[in-house]
Amino acid sequence: MKKTGVILTVIISFVMSLLTIHPVQAEEVTGCPLGLKKGVIWLRSSTGYTSADKVYWNANHAEDPEITDILDDWHARTKRIHFRVGYGLMDRLDIGVALEYLDKDIKKQVWKCNQQSTWTPVWKSNKAHGFGDVWFTAKYKLIADRDRIEAVSVGLGLKLDAADDPLVTKGIGTGTKDIRLCVLSHLNHGLFHSCCHIFYESRGEVREIEVKNSEGQMVPWTKSDWNLGDKLNYKFNIEYGLNEAGTFHAHLAAVGWLKFEDKNANDDKVSDSDRYEHSLYPKIVFLPEGENEEHRKVAFGLKIPLSVKKDFSSMIQPKLTMMWTFG
Repeated sequence: MKKTGVILTVIISFVMSLLTIHPVQAEEVTGCPLGLKKGVIWLRSSTGYTSADKVYWNANHAEDPEITDILDDWHARTKRIHFRVGYGLMDRLDIGVALEYLDKDIKKQVWKCNQQSTWTPVWKSNKAHGFGDVWFTAKYKLIADRDRIEAVSVGLGLKLDAADDPLVTKGIGTGTKDIRLCVLSHLNHGLFHSCCHIFYESRGEVREIEVKNSEGQMVPWTKSDWNLGDKLNYKFNIEYGLNEAGTFHAHLAAVGWLKFEDKNANDDKVSDSDRYEHSLYPKIVFLPEGENEEHRKVAFGLKIPLSVKKDFSSMIQPKLTMMWTFG
């Protein structure tokens, strides 16, 4: 009976994970600070659908853009499936591979300068789907199983620009080779636990890509040879057990990221190309086998952005997520 219950939990959890958008239970690329025991396989899948209700825009070109309600006839809908497989090489060292599939449907206006040097808004549509770039990762646990420090780990991710040229021009993949360095921790504060990470991502130069112009000629893409702005990301998460069995926990997290300004092919900063999002994320977590099986869980929460500067945003984002280990 117990075995049947575990199997049903795995099936239900996997189905629920297909609704997830940007889960914050573990760092997406390098994984969980607790790491994996030798020989353990960690599977993680998340799928989400977002429909933006906010946009960074101003109908007056002479004024700075700002976050406002999305305009009539605009839309930005994205389906996202994220995959990660981790494997424990040693009790303190695990490796992984992460990639994602994106399906985008965007219709918006952009400002364009005509031959008379007059700025006018023009419609732009973007529909594309496919696999983006691929991350190869490794994580080492520096400190483990102390009184207050359950784990302190460092993770490294190397991204290959696997998406082909047409996908990159439509926002699926970046066309860059990136490096991510992450510090992760899992601490015991008595009644409370905390699971946190912070990472810095050094982003490379966009490879040379050609596109067809209005006359059908192949010309360099606008962002060819750009240096994309580096990224900083954080999660500070407090956990509190709700029952003696340790199967239900309440979490409250502060999560966010910021991207620095891009530089164009001439090494000049691209004005207003920085972006950020800072949010609160309360959630309820179910661990069907108790807190001793930290990597087997289902969670539901609401991500609530507090401060945003990004092209499209949804101001309240419900989330379901799941992770599971084998071996």
